Amino acid sequence: MKVNLLKKIGIIGFGNMGSVISQKLAEQKDEYEVFVFDKEKSKLANLGRIKAAKDSRDLASQVEVIILAVKPQDFNHILKEIKGSTANKLIISIAAGISTSHIEKIFGEARVIRVMPNIGAKVAESVTCLCKGALATDDDLGLE
Repeated sequence: MKVNLLKKIGIIGFGNMGSVISQKLAEQKDEYEVFVFDKEKSKLANLGRIKAAKDSRDLASQVEVIILAVKPQDFNHILKEIKGSTANKLIISIAAGISTSHIEKIFGEARVIRVMPNIGAKVAESVTCLCKGALATDDDLGLE
């Protein structure tokens, strides 16, 4: 019997950065199973190896790692939607201006990392800053 050891990663927000991150992860087909959700359903056509979730709660229930790649003005709405589905998951935020403590306040005990990639991610040459929240571990920072 073959055991599925793929890490399941979900990305909420399929704009510039969310789509780049999901495509780069999906290219590593032996390592990651990638799920995405975006409120604009038209963005989710022709995804190839990437799987579309029906909504943000559906995505959160299927994955081990949730990447929040939504605009800051949509952030609190998404946090409230997925709040009950984040236990024991790593939450990674790429939203500008949203602190790890803000996310932790809404989720309670949560492992949160804030990541700030730049446009170089489109060609896999990004300089990316990482900041772990209060409960995130060094292993979380080294997610492979």
